[in-house]
Amino acid sequence: MRELYRLTGKPEYKEAVEKTWENIRQTEINITGSGASVECWFGGKNLQTIPIEHYQETCVTATWIKLSQQLLKLTGDAKYADAIEQSFYNALLGAMKPDGSDWAKYSPLAGERLQGSEQCGMGLNCCVASGPRGLFTLPLTTVMSDKKGVQVNFFVDGTYHLQTPGGQSIEVIQQTAYPVSGNVSLKFLLPKNEYLSVRIRIPAWSLQSALTVNGKPVKVVPGQYAEIRRTWKSGDTVNLMLDVRGRVIRMGKQPENIAIVRGPIVLSRDARLGGPNVDAIITPVADKDGYVKLEPAAENQKGIWMQFKAPFMLESYKEYVSSPVYLSLCDYASAGNTNDEKSWFRVWFPQPFDPKK
Repeated sequence: MRELYRLTGKPEYKEAVEKTWENIRQTEINITGSGASVECWFGGKNLQTIPIEHYQETCVTATWIKLSQQLLKLTGDAKYADAIEQSFYNALLGAMKPDGSDWAKYSPLAGERLQGSEQCGMGLNCCVASGPRGLFTLPLTTVMSDKKGVQVNFFVDGTYHLQTPGGQSIEVIQQTAYPVSGNVSLKFLLPKNEYLSVRIRIPAWSLQSALTVNGKPVKVVPGQYAEIRRTWKSGDTVNLMLDVRGRVIRMGKQPENIAIVRGPIVLSRDARLGGPNVDAIITPVADKDGYVKLEPAAENQKGIWMQFKAPFMLESYKEYVSSPVYLSLCDYASAGNTNDEKSWFRVWFPQPFDPKK
């Protein structure tokens, strides 16, 4: 449908693919940005807290990213970039072995990372080929040019060479440790001054963002692009500070499951990080707005990309309220993802059923 729209310009084709994408997002895509069971959609978004057979195939993840990438190029809508980022940093990176030597065929949200079977006697399967294709999409769309200027979709350290509407070359230099950090610095280098538009994505999850151009604040709206129209000169800088507080995500009511997300990163428990059994009943201590305090680890355990401590209440049969304890969490991509030994992990934390509620 998307290609038919490109060829014919008929809006009904564009509308069809956009509505299909939105339906998949609303009914199938899970907290890590992927879904599907045995290569089929099955209404899985509302079932993601339970064990699912052959769940979240890497081919599905890569295809979802590629579809979202094409719609991002076609429309420039921030929701497609948000979806790519969610899938890329969680489901896609979680399917890759830490040393990049292999890719998982399926990736659960709890349990173990298990090796997929080969196909057609080739010694590999389709997901080993699809995973790298998903990786290659991000550099192609991190910073894009359009008829009005430059669009910054993703926050990745590096230098990006584009062309302005006036036909001159422009360098966009990103300096950032995102998503470990929420701070992003952009510098623009161009031969001569030019009036153009610079659009910078403000992720939908970042409710407290700060954006400045040469130190002057710019208004931002979560889930949209902040558009800066001005005459740009070489050396102009943009600084963006995103809201990477830990957020509590809830699924269901009775029973309820809880997960914790930091920026675009889904956090998990991993048996390698110690503490009670990963299947123990725990409840994060959050403020009234649903944010939980995350403390970065002084030193990450080997093989862990991001590691934090957060306060939790443990299941207790005492008549009085116990004090919270700090448990370690890591990013989903690292959880249970080892080159050697297996490790049990969990994204969703089941909550005790309370008949009083």
